[in-house]
Amino acid sequence: MSDILGIFNKLAPQQKIVLGVAVVGTIVLMFVLFGLLNQPSYSTLYTNIHEEDAAKIVDQLNNDKIPYKLESGGKTIQVPTESVHEIRLNMAAKGIPSSGIVGYEIFDNSTLGMSEFIQRLNYKRALEGELARTIIQHNGIESARVHIVVPEKSVFKSEQKSPTASIVVKLKQGANLDKESITAILNFVSSSVEGLQTNRVSLMDTQGRLLSKDHGTDGFGISTSKQYELKQSIENYLSQKAQTLLDNVVGFGNSMVQVDIELDFDQVEKTMETYDPDSQIAISEQTTKTENIGSNMVDSSAQVSENTTVNYEISKTIQRVIQGSGAIKKLTVAAVVNEVPKTIVEKGSSTIIYEPRPQDQLVKLEQIIKNSVGYDINRNDNFSLVNIPFETNISDPLNNEEFSTPGTFD
Repeated sequence: MSDILGIFNKLAPQQKIVLGVAVVGTIVLMFVLFGLLNQPSYSTLYTNIHEEDAAKIVDQLNNDKIPYKLESGGKTIQVPTESVHEIRLNMAAKGIPSSGIVGYEIFDNSTLGMSEFIQRLNYKRALEGELARTIIQHNGIESARVHIVVPEKSVFKSEQKSPTASIVVKLKQGANLDKESITAILNFVSSSVEGLQTNRVSLMDTQGRLLSKDHGTDGFGISTSKQYELKQSIENYLSQKAQTLLDNVVGFGNSMVQVDIELDFDQVEKTMETYDPDSQIAISEQTTKTENIGSNMVDSSAQVSENTTVNYEISKTIQRVIQGSGAIKKLTVAAVVNEVPKTIVEKGSSTIIYEPRPQDQLVKLEQIIKNSVGYDINRNDNFSLVNIPFETNISDPLNNEEFSTPGTFD
């Protein structure tokens, strides 16, 4: 020890300062490393919990003097790894959290004396919880709730009602669900519930927006909104075709055409069997030989007979045809054509009068319009063509004295 002090005393003042700082730094570093090594590792206790439940959990942890960490804006709580299971059991015994999603673990505490109604109710709750858990796994969904309504089974099949389901999702900040994700969620839920069809599942978010409005189909059909859009699109297309022809024939502004269609959105499946009598195929052939021998020695003659039976089958073709929906069931066309304007000059003043168009011209116009829109008499389509003068001098209410506003000095 004296040798160390002797060496230290021989050092220059600056060297003593540097050595002292190094010793102090080493001691501080050892304390920091010791603290980090002794710091417990943390694991997730709960995630995606509501604020009310998070407040209850934090309050309970503070009362029990258990260290914790808050992540994801307070929605994830972490506690020491070695205590996570014990803490979770203690929280469950106190009914915390109360908003947790319940799945099939609800049957872990089932009793033998449970009624059939309670069993069905628990199964529905478990199924709803499991579906919600799976939906939450989507990247853009923060939380989800699923409600399933399964009607009681009826003795008569015709009176049996179909089950329905409703899904409410809370999207993450800035997230949106595309059509593929919406379709996937609807199909996932419908395939998880017996007898549930996709068009009986509704999906909405917490903002009140119905996300499944364009997906209410059964795989082949078209949703109601899409039916209206298709109807309106075809009507506008046919009206524009006929209007373009009339504008080139009678002039722009001298005609109007409106088309109304009735579409058939029913899915029709037909199975046809076609038989061809001219085309036969041998499916079996049987030959029978019979030999008759004389009854006495004198009559030694023998007779041999042979009979062949061939079974034929007529060629048969089976076709399964599914007719697409959206076919035009009925067409109604209303067309109005302006009369021909004619200028008459009398005593230096000119007057415009309107004369009806010739009948042969109206017949030609009718034929043009019918051909342009695809008129079919076998479909019971309706058509009307009217030749009347158009009103060109429409009075403006703003310029009419009857509607004028009195001035200040009236």
